[in-house]
Amino acid sequence: MSQNYLPIAKPKNLTRRGLLKKGSVTLIGLTAMLQGSTRLLNAEESTEMTIVTLVNVLKSTQNSVCEAAANRLMLGHEKNRSNYDLHLRRASLSSTEIEQIAAAIQAVHHQGGPALHSVSLSYNNLSDQVMMNFLKALPPTLTELGLVQCGLSDTGGEALLAWASGATKLQMICVEQNAFSQHIKGKLSALGQQRLGLLVVV
Repeated sequence: MSQNYLPIAKPKNLTRRGLLKKGSVTLIGLTAMLQGSTRLLNAEESTEMTIVTLVNVLKSTQNSVCEAAANRLMLGHEKNRSNYDLHLRRASLSSTEIEQIAAAIQAVHHQGGPALHSVSLSYNNLSDQVMMNFLKALPPTLTELGLVQCGLSDTGGEALLAWASGATKLQMICVEQNAFSQHIKGKLSALGQQRLGLLVVV
């Protein structure tokens, strides 16, 4: 009586070229994974270092107002907040310190750090030029600006008007008790009346 046998499948013969090809694909996959992880780590480290730079600049002023702001900033970073406020009222800041803070704010924005929403330099004695340089460093995410009693003249007022006209997310400006003429005060008030959602206190 004849017997039917099922053919036994022969294992595939992996040639040296096949093994190398298989190994290369695996290696490429692992390399891509490692590169992705490295990019993620570098991005996280870059953001953290940016925050630390701003914190260090604030602490370098050696005054209690800036040190308190630095502590709040680090607390927000630890809680992974996506935005921050920077209120430096009555901090007796020098022009150099303000320029350093402005550069650090710019770095946070350019390197993808948290978004700056509210900033105040109220009751610090600023020159018009320092104020104008500071405005240039502010990111488009800003919603509130405080420059109360900063010693600004009409030159600074005109610069403030030009800047505010392009700050599309701005919701409030407080600039009272500066040395603005009635003409500049009128123009600032008019800006608040023309822009829906913008409050100007002058």
